[in-house]
Amino acid sequence: VRFRKVESVLDEIELLVRNFGTREINFAVETFTLKKDYTIALCEGILKRRIKVRWQAPTRVDCVDLELLRLMNRAGCWQLRFGLESGNQRILDLMKKNITLGMVESAVGMAQKVGMRTVGYFILGYVDENAQSVNNTIQFAKKLDLDSAVFYLGVPYYKTNFHDLAVERGLIDANYWPEWVMGRRTDPLPFLIPDAEKWLQRAYSDYYYRPKYILKRLRTMRSPQDMCENLVAGSSLLLTKIRRQFQQ
Repeated sequence: VRFRKVESVLDEIELLVRNFGTREINFAVETFTLKKDYTIALCEGILKRRIKVRWQAPTRVDCVDLELLRLMNRAGCWQLRFGLESGNQRILDLMKKNITLGMVESAVGMAQKVGMRTVGYFILGYVDENAQSVNNTIQFAKKLDLDSAVFYLGVPYYKTNFHDLAVERGLIDANYWPEWVMGRRTDPLPFLIPDAEKWLQRAYSDYYYRPKYILKRLRTMRSPQDMCENLVAGSSLLLTKIRRQFQQ
């Protein structure tokens, strides 16, 4: 993995903030805290240069600790996005994530403790997934008390671990992707759990239409912008639910 020089990144942030009035930055990397020394140097540089900017970034639960999170928060990090994938240890092991549910709870809890908002990303419909394991993931997301939970239906892309496992179990045709690329197939790849779309809808409904979650969002609104963002997000979820009901 190649990293830009810290000074180069700081110069660019400073340019954006002071010359263009940028107020927030989203670091588009897969794991922002992959190299701890680099992250520390970047955060200390932001503080030393007194760059006033909010920022957010994605990371893994096994790449953070309380000391690092406190420094990141002081340097302007207000939100962390975690790839959590599942609320089942069995599924995480199949994914080869090399993390445990305990590690997930610890990392998310530390981020919340220092005052960061937390976002979790989950995949529904992995190999060996069933109704119980999907429900476990939904309940685990609620237990974590994330500020936002994002659920996806898993797609076994070619030559990924997900794909190879699905082929090994006879769940998909090994020649599907090569034939699709060559234009010989146009049929969509089936999801690996029955009623996948219904499970996805249920995940969002169960998570966001809870009195506890709604009250939490109301308490954390601090500006008209926050109110608008919450109204837009809530309206979008409601319209999606209504549209799907009419399609059934």
